[in-house]
Amino acid sequence: MIEDEIAFLRGLPKPYRKLNYGELSEIVNASYAKTNDIRETMKETGLTFDEVWDMVGFKDRLDWI
Repeated sequence: MIEDEIAFLRGLPKPYRKLNYGELSEIVNASYAKTNDIRETMKETGLTFDEVWDMVGFKDRLDWI
């Protein structure tokens, strides 16, 4: 479990490594609100599809259904 978290943090672009999940999520959500496109948000933030998908809330919606 902790190894996954360490790998996740090491995989983040350097400007995001010291941010907590909430702060990073705010950046992702602001980008998504502007672009309204997962792939464009990925390009702007440098995050993976799964990370952006989770942070904009689509993962929660599908888990709930």
